[in-house]
Amino acid sequence: MTQVVRWRLKKIGQTVNLPSIGVCPVTRLGQPQERSLCMRFKLIAVAAFALLTSGCATPPPSPPAPGSAASKVVAMGELKNIAIGNMRVARENGFMTVGVQLNNTDKRNKTFYYRFAWLSAEGFPVADDEVWKPQLIYGGQNSFLQSIAPTPKAVDFRLELQTP
Repeated sequence: MTQVVRWRLKKIGQTVNLPSIGVCPVTRLGQPQERSLCMRFKLIAVAAFALLTSGCATPPPSPPAPGSAASKVVAMGELKNIAIGNMRVARENGFMTVGVQLNNTDKRNKTFYYRFAWLSAEGFPVADDEVWKPQLIYGGQNSFLQSIAPTPKAVDFRLELQTP
């Protein structure tokens, strides 16, 4: 037994009784459209939805190569629109000095916190953790973070970035 569903057409204010099984709810002047047109409409809608949602699935980024500049940065949180640029490392009077360029690729200002961890050749810390330092980068601005190791034992470093 088929049920009858009442569809109200907004343009002309008529009420049309349609069987609810197998009839497309899209009507034209109160008359049900053909089934093939209704099925075509449904298939196009499903295909469009599938295309839109499949584009959102991206594979996770691959880990950085050991020893590269990207492997020296640890993001604690999501760093949206902050790009890591050039890194400069030098020894001055036996102490390691580091400079890291950051770029805000957004138009809005970004605030984050950073600190350097100083490491031995084996990768273990050689000094106490530094305090978190706040940094503001204006929209489209480049910034340069500099630091000097607290001890000559430091031969490597790690830059830790945290967003509020």
